[in-house]
Amino acid sequence: GVRLGSGEEIRAALTVDATGRNSRCAAWAKDIGALHAVPEVEVVDPRVVYADALMRPPPGFTEKSGWRVLRIEHDLEPRYERGGKLRPSASGIIYEVEGGLWCVGLASYAGEIPP
Repeated sequence: GVRLGSGEEIRAALTVDATGRNSRCAAWAKDIGALHAVPEVEVVDPRVVYADALMRPPPGFTEKSGWRVLRIEHDLEPRYERGGKLRPSASGIIYEVEGGLWCVGLASYAGEIPP
């Protein structure tokens, strides 16, 4: 369960902490006496790797092209090879952010590293 900032308690038989690999939730719960021991951790590694950068588009490009987002998917559905191994896939995205800049991102799945 959880105790909200207002003091209201919401009870639960199961609480999932999906805040990431550096979560301190279990340690905090133990420190305040909500847990007798830190629970066993189960990690799910989706093997997603990504990189992004802010870039300045060519002058006037956005106004001339009329598009605001470009997304490219190498493979829309994960595919499995023999033996259950996930076949690598990749995607890319470009979208406008504040100040007229672009966020350009590349992602890959199954442990491949984007260029």
